[in-house]
Amino acid sequence: MAKQNDQVAQLEKTGEATVVFRSSYDSYISAAWYESKKEHHKVVSTWDYAALHCDCEVRVIRDDPQWMLGMLEETTGNYEGMRNGDKLIEERWKVSDAPTEYINALMKGIVGLEVKVKAFKSKVKANQNKPAKDVSKILKGYEEEIGGPKAAAMREMTAEEHPRADLL
Repeated sequence: MAKQNDQVAQLEKTGEATVVFRSSYDSYISAAWYESKKEHHKVVSTWDYAALHCDCEVRVIRDDPQWMLGMLEETTGNYEGMRNGDKLIEERWKVSDAPTEYINALMKGIVGLEVKVKAFKSKVKANQNKPAKDVSKILKGYEEEIGGPKAAAMREMTAEEHPRADLL
């Protein structure tokens, strides 16, 4: 996090934060997908998602270049590793590819955050309040309009969360 970010002072003062992680699978739900639209038109589009809210203790780490460099190398390695290996237009980048002096200068402008989760709560919005006929049509929308892994994940989440999954 940039040292100049106003949140750094707040984190140092309180030592607490809520960290929100959202699923990579979320989806716009068109009102056109609701079967009920044909009956009464009292429908609107929405967004389905899953998220995790974590209450955390936070320690701001300043002036520990060894820790910062390790964190940057690990984070960079994780994200570079997610690049599609079959389609790389250039080799994966490593922090060590940049001049040491350059990295050291940039690290002076950031702080590290060490986060310890104290409690968490999940939130899933997957049309649990909609009648089965509407949800069945939403599942069809996932398959026919979205497709692929996202459709499969949204379909699975919706089926697991709906109170009348047996009717879907």
